Amino acid sequence: MKIAITGVSGYLGQLLLKHLAEDDSVTEIVGIDMVEPGYSPPNLRFHRADIRDPELAAFLDGVAVLVHLAFVFNPIHDENLMSDINVNGTLNVFSAAAEAGVSQVVYASSMAVYGAHSDNDYPLTEESPLRANADFSYALHKLEAERRIAVWREENPDIKVALLRMAIVMGAGAENFVSRSLEAPRLLSVAGYAPPLQFLHQDDAVAAIRFAIDHSIDGVYNVSADGELSRDEFLAIIGKKDLALPEPAAFPAAKIAWKLGVSEAPAGELRFLMHRWVVSNEKFKEAGFAPLHTNREALVETVEANRGWVSLGTARIAEDRYERLLRTSIVFALLALLLVLLGMRDSGE
Repeated sequence: MKIAITGVSGYLGQLLLKHLAEDDSVTEIVGIDMVEPGYSPPNLRFHRADIRDPELAAFLDGVAVLVHLAFVFNPIHDENLMSDINVNGTLNVFSAAAEAGVSQVVYASSMAVYGAHSDNDYPLTEESPLRANADFSYALHKLEAERRIAVWREENPDIKVALLRMAIVMGAGAENFVSRSLEAPRLLSVAGYAPPLQFLHQDDAVAAIRFAIDHSIDGVYNVSADGELSRDEFLAIIGKKDLALPEPAAFPAAKIAWKLGVSEAPAGELRFLMHRWVVSNEKFKEAGFAPLHTNREALVETVEANRGWVSLGTARIAEDRYERLLRTSIVFALLALLLVLLGMRDSGE
């Protein structure tokens, strides 16, 4: 079987590539990305290409299954570019798949398409309304991509589409704005809110994609670990305390931080720290897929892998260096205070 992967050089793409490379039934893997993959097995045919390339179908000759992973996950300030890649790029990938005669497309969507709202279904099922928050670009783009795919499916009913709405993927390889937020000295929260959290272990994410391929899955499925973690459980695992800001102050501060480039995500991210957005994975389990890892295991593995680092806004530094900088800052602050006090005493004399 010949399988293609867009975003093959990314976090999940590399994990899937390693999995498929070990399978003798996969004769060839077509990898598409703008960056050369760190891992490149003998049966990989890599193409450096943009998913918006109108000639993308030329790379998919003989491909049976296309796994679409390419997506700008970490928010960027150029909203038009991010939307063009995420939405128009996704539609171009699906169009190329149809042109090349691909029989199945597996698309990694996100549970963020449901949005974070105070009146969310609990748990969210595949039939719950899709209300991605307009002020959080990643979620909005995932939803718009799904809408474009729905229209495309009507025009291409013979091609199977496994649309997997994944929880936040975590594990030893996670390195993005979500995983880095766990490295902050204090974890940002909005006072008065403590929603539960839900994750998906990276191995289960890969297994879900492989399950969709092996069973020719066609349809929409939530993919997550079973259950959820309370905010208290989450903080206990991280070993840190909340930095709780009142809602009237939190959003203006987050907007300024994003505008100045000292935050890795726009203010809309805060809504996911306020409202419950937990999905049910029962439909996918009924299809035969069962996650092997818990929310706790996914989070613990991420924390352990990134231990020794501290993230301050967009800056990521080694923990020992951070402690030296902190001690130095305290010394300078004390010296400045001493100089001020001496100046006040001299003025009084």
